[in-house]
Amino acid sequence: METIVTWFARKKIEFIWIRNGPIVETLHNARSKSCHRFEADVHAYNEAAEAILEPNHVTMLGLPIFMKNLAPLSELLKDHVHYKGDVVRQQAAFIASYLIGRI
Repeated sequence: METIVTWFARKKIEFIWIRNGPIVETLHNARSKSCHRFEADVHAYNEAAEAILEPNHVTMLGLPIFMKNLAPLSELLKDHVHYKGDVVRQQAAFIASYLIGRI
């Protein structure tokens, strides 16, 4: 992660991070036998990234908070990990509205 931050800074490209998550681990792990995912791991991943990104003043978008405000996560998924089309469009609008506001 530090290498990525350094690369963007050296190129003078603004780096924007989108926090990962959330997941419904019971649903995902019941349907996927080859790859288990856990909410605690997603949280730890985000914390590890933030520990590097915050001191470097990298903008971070709160996708997990946005998603939790839409509806219960199980209602947003079309399967155990992918979102329904209307949810994907809302995610895109969330990200686009931030980017448009930067212009």
